[in-house]
Amino acid sequence: MKILCVNWQAADDAELERQHYPDVEFILARSTADVAAVLDPEVAKTVDAVINHSPTLNVPLPPTAFPNAKIAVRSGVGFDNIDTAGWGARNIPACNVPDYGTTEVADHAIALMLALTRGTYSYPAEIAVDGLEGWHFSKAPLIRRHKNATFGVIGLGRIGLAAARRAAAFDMKVVFYDPHLLSGVDLSTGYERVHSLNELLARADVVSVHAPLSSETRGLLGAEAFAAAKPGLIVINTARGPIIDVSALEAAMRKGTVVGAGLDVLPNEPGDLDHPLIKAWRANEPWIKDRLIVTPHAAFYSPASMIDLRLKSIEVIHAYLTEGRLTNCVNREPAPPRRLALCPPAGARARPDAGGAYRQRAERPHRRGGCCGLCRPPPCPGGQCRTAGFVARHDDPAGDAVAAAGRLRRCRHAVHSGRRGAARGRMCTGRRAGEP
Repeated sequence: MKILCVNWQAADDAELERQHYPDVEFILARSTADVAAVLDPEVAKTVDAVINHSPTLNVPLPPTAFPNAKIAVRSGVGFDNIDTAGWGARNIPACNVPDYGTTEVADHAIALMLALTRGTYSYPAEIAVDGLEGWHFSKAPLIRRHKNATFGVIGLGRIGLAAARRAAAFDMKVVFYDPHLLSGVDLSTGYERVHSLNELLARADVVSVHAPLSSETRGLLGAEAFAAAKPGLIVINTARGPIIDVSALEAAMRKGTVVGAGLDVLPNEPGDLDHPLIKAWRANEPWIKDRLIVTPHAAFYSPASMIDLRLKSIEVIHAYLTEGRLTNCVNREPAPPRRLALCPPAGARARPDAGGAYRQRAERPHRRGGCCGLCRPPPCPGGQCRTAGFVARHDDPAGDAVAAAGRLRRCRHAVHSGRRGAARGRMCTGRRAGEP
């Protein structure tokens, strides 16, 4: 197994990875923080997997330059700098590592809030610069009580939920906005759900961003959003820089709608020090003094989290290439709904399940070396079907293969139609790709 580690920036030569995975050949392509690695096209043709280790730089070659690669991984949570569509066009999974720094990022978000609202950022600086003149409780402009204040979360995923739990521990009221979560999450968490960003901003005292970067979220917090915000808002962003329009944030802070911000990420990284907001902060201009904190995209970092990140990146690849177990795939797209027969046609053989509902094959049969079209994602690992075609129940009034309905059954038909396929043992395993 040969893995190409693109944009490698660690000081060592992957000794950690080699120790835990001695059967893997690692090829390191080093980069700087702002210049991507240079790749040898001939080497690219030989690798079985590709990892992008940079949080901001892209892989400098397109997916088509890796004809032998079977999986691509972004070593981190965000996957906006890996070509998910390009890999998907080749039916190759692109994955991320969403579980390596969850607690660190959540801690960092709360720490940024506390640094502003409890003065742990302002007080030491005032004393260090002004001595006894700075020794006064009034030197921190954003001090407030957390109990009963509203903590708004944009994106209640792993990190958003972890941050929400920490805020709740301060007796803050948690309200979240996440249009992609299924109904009922508010009931299971006990946090209030709102269905528009404007409503969240109109109610929150602090808003913490925990959404991935996409075409939908780019510039999500812009002039229109800040215009709807409750006066006195504090904004925290430990997700992705482009989610916040920094120019709109500057205008909102000058106006006083947003009174403070903690930014671990910026639209351009390394940080765009020439942006008016950042220039004003570095110059310690009175209007922004003690109201903005910028950290260098470090929320994810701890020595322990870096070990997790490096090993989990390899684990995703190793599990897929050796076991066919796919995890953390980010370029799966739901298959388009396909109309299924709800009742068995007259004379057709159909087997009732325990509830008396009939299970039937989809209109599109399994193909040699492929899936029925309802499986996600195609193609099946190893050239044979390892995922299940999901079909609607006899009593499903919609009649569409909609997995969210929760009324689906797994098919176990032969991959090849007829007796030949069954004789070869090419059967659905009754699992989705990535399930154990």
